[in-house]
Amino acid sequence: MGGRAWVSGGVIVAAAFLGSVQLHAGDWARSLEVGGGLAAVTAVAVGLRSASALRTMVFVDLLFAGYAAGAHGGWYPAVTVALVCVVPGAVLLGCNRWPWLRPAAPWLRWGQPTSGVVRLAMVTVVVSAAALTGWALATHPVPSPYYQGLQPMPLWLAVLGVLGGAIVNAIWEEALFRGVVLTELAANWGIWPAVVIQALATGFAHLNGFPSGWVGMAMTATWGLVLGIVRVRTGGVGIPYVIHVFADATIGVLAALLLL
Repeated sequence: MGGRAWVSGGVIVAAAFLGSVQLHAGDWARSLEVGGGLAAVTAVAVGLRSASALRTMVFVDLLFAGYAAGAHGGWYPAVTVALVCVVPGAVLLGCNRWPWLRPAAPWLRWGQPTSGVVRLAMVTVVVSAAALTGWALATHPVPSPYYQGLQPMPLWLAVLGVLGGAIVNAIWEEALFRGVVLTELAANWGIWPAVVIQALATGFAHLNGFPSGWVGMAMTATWGLVLGIVRVRTGGVGIPYVIHVFADATIGVLAALLLL
């Protein structure tokens, strides 16, 4: 591995963790710090002319811009999430117009699940649901504003809200961690370092999420590691995405029915 690959990989790692920082309305200092960090990392990627680093920065910079606009523009959370699920990926795919930036998103496919992977996926779904339920009942966290808004709704509408949130929210997380970060970092540092680092970034993204705190971060990092292994074994983000949807649906059910 040459020095250029090390630096390019470092850019991708920095982008993965900066892109995982949660932004909050009114907290301009945090947004400016993250934005400044991403600008610096993007400048390094441009200087390197590394296709893998540039593809990563295209996706992460747009992801940050969408969440920053939503946080400080007072957008409804569902609108923000829908935006970041569409725009970064669409622009990344547009990079295929330039030969030197191809392939822009080779991970964007269902993949080839084997019987062993299917069994691992089923076990992961069951264990994730049990772990999330146990953590929620033990800590009784405050649900996000989105799920709080489901409480007064009729049951059927709340169920649709939970499913919709699970289906949409998993898109950008899988695209970022199992898609962009794992693929582009593997091109520089190898498969297994990439699997481990994307798992750590997944955990970091949930430091203030659901589950939250250091325990929640460890839980989601372990979960991200399994999803990374599934991604490598199948060659696509399809199966990890399905697992993620089930986990987010569990979170939604817990938030809407048990915690409110």
